[in-house]
Amino acid sequence: MLIHPHEARTLRSAAGHGIAIGDERATGARTMAHRAGLSFAIVAGLCGLLAGCENSVSYTPIIHPSHPLSPRSVNSVEVFAVTPPSRPHRDIGIFQVAGGIGDEGTPSGMVADARATAAQLGCDAILVTSVDVLASRYHPANIQASCIIYDPQPPPPQPPPPPRP
Repeated sequence: MLIHPHEARTLRSAAGHGIAIGDERATGARTMAHRAGLSFAIVAGLCGLLAGCENSVSYTPIIHPSHPLSPRSVNSVEVFAVTPPSRPHRDIGIFQVAGGIGDEGTPSGMVADARATAAQLGCDAILVTSVDVLASRYHPANIQASCIIYDPQPPPPQPPPPPRP
């Protein structure tokens, strides 16, 4: 998912990676590099010449959460693959992680970056829905996942009042 540069802001993941955050108007927008006519091959080629090419994490909100979210620890963000949690929840946004070079471009590295971003955004869990490891010169390995927030738990029912004598 590409984020329009004027509608994006950047967070830093726990691993120090830059993370583009857009809003629902950014869906389908083009990045500045793409508008300037730079193909992914040129960007990837330049990236290959420079040390430390990292995974690229993009997040696009889909719906507004029903309650305020706040950052949380990475370890508290659950990870699900293909099958969503049985607990009532909402998918509020979509992550796309394009793999970098080296160990970071592995599925586990990309999931770790999605999880770190999810923690910063306040997601309760991520649901990994697609893993593409068939990287080529023109297409990086990537994963797609959604940001899950659990529905608030209703308060427990009050016990009935004691019977009157």
